[in-house]
Amino acid sequence: MSIKQLCVLSMLSVLSASASAEPIEVGSGVNEAKVHVEWADGYRVDFLVHFGEVETTTLTGLELMDIVEAETELTTVRSDFGFGVFIDGITFLGHSDVGFGGGDLWWHYWEGDARDNSQWMSSLTGAAARRLGHGDADGWVYGHGIAPQLEVALPFLDGYSQYAFDANDFATEVVAYEPTSVFLDWLSGGALDDPNTVLGRPTVDTTGDDWLAPIDTPLPVVPVYPAFREFEIIYLGEGGSVTLAFNHPVRDDEHNPYGIDFIVFGNASQNQGGTQGWNNGDPREAVVSESHGSEPGVVSVSQDGTTWYSFTTDPNFMADHQDFIKLPSGASGDSDGPFADTFAPTLGRVYNPADPDGSLGPWNQWWSEPTNPTLPLDPGLSFASFAGKSVARIAETYGDSAGGTGFDIGRLDLPADPNTGKKWFSYVRIDDGPGAGSAEIDAVSDVSAPGDYKHPAPLGDVNGDFCVDIQDAALVAEFWGTDTPDVDVNGDGLVDILDLGLVLDLLGSCTWGSP
Repeated sequence: MSIKQLCVLSMLSVLSASASAEPIEVGSGVNEAKVHVEWADGYRVDFLVHFGEVETTTLTGLELMDIVEAETELTTVRSDFGFGVFIDGITFLGHSDVGFGGGDLWWHYWEGDARDNSQWMSSLTGAAARRLGHGDADGWVYGHGIAPQLEVALPFLDGYSQYAFDANDFATEVVAYEPTSVFLDWLSGGALDDPNTVLGRPTVDTTGDDWLAPIDTPLPVVPVYPAFREFEIIYLGEGGSVTLAFNHPVRDDEHNPYGIDFIVFGNASQNQGGTQGWNNGDPREAVVSESHGSEPGVVSVSQDGTTWYSFTTDPNFMADHQDFIKLPSGASGDSDGPFADTFAPTLGRVYNPADPDGSLGPWNQWWSEPTNPTLPLDPGLSFASFAGKSVARIAETYGDSAGGTGFDIGRLDLPADPNTGKKWFSYVRIDDGPGAGSAEIDAVSDVSAPGDYKHPAPLGDVNGDFCVDIQDAALVAEFWGTDTPDVDVNGDGLVDILDLGLVLDLLGSCTWGSP
């Protein structure tokens, strides 16, 4: 084996050795913050600290360490210099660094905010003055001034932040719109009957209701205040329907989050507790109940616009139409639904008080860039999951996701593409569910994922993680001199120096997320 191959394998072993265990959970309460500790010998540990009976509770960095120290074997040495208390030593499971030993031999204190705990800032306040809320993080590092490497998983999926609008991510054509009645925008008097409003992304900002908020104020859509204007949604009416088309096949891609392939956005909402109404104020102070408003619509998909596969087991749905194939029912069959215009309510903007969008007006202290409508929300969540929580906590759970109701076409008996082996569709139809109100529809999106039609793997990605990195180079070294097709980057029939050179030249190339 060559020196270059040995170097590659050596680098890989160093990277593999850096992995750490799951965080140690301590404390109790409705909030969570993270504490990362790293000693001079390279040992590190992460703690997940639960605290506070209400969501607005904050703790100082020292108080966070008090909880860790009280419930684990970790101990600290603290010094009071008159102008503040500082941690001067930390000991845990035989790893101990205490005092100032010159140079960088002291405990460096780092701060991570709730939006992205992979980005650290050297503390300007010290742990006695620093206040942490839900989702924040503290880092303690001895022996060097390099920001820590947090191993605790972030609540936001990598690759979905800072979404850039692309019309191709959504339905692009209205094939048919057949409402059975009219519903009016109570502010303008116009009908909710313009099907073009269903094309493109779901509503990001709506308007005030001219009651609790002025009509000329842009209000971000939140789970308690959905889109409702004539230029945002359409109304189906009882028994009505809308049929849309994508300009590309929507596939059952294996890397789609939670197995969700497409998302339908309506104007379902979760109700605030008591007699509260949404006034566009501090989302931490608006608490929701389990009650909600939703008007289910039956969703069907088709490859040709003629034969439909429906997400329902209801034998009465389209009973006279043989071209509607429903989910199997019975003890061994599939569950009914999901249905359009139900959970999850749309979230138009990312909750990020650290970086609010000033273009909304000086009132905005909480809402940042628009959310990503191609990122589904965890289908294990429900209206009940958020009961008793604030709008801010709900938005933190959404992260970069715009919400909406997610659908997995793998559950349907759709034929697979013979070339890709994947199920797919191009048309989606939404029928109002009988006897359940009348569904309103805002948008339909194709879920984005690495490996989909927009995000193929980059050249040099040997291991299939959609980034060219040292692991790919290690595989080239491992299969050196063979004719292994998946590792033969240039396709010349031999894994050799040419393939390794391509991988090394393309290190850092990614079609998704970051290396």
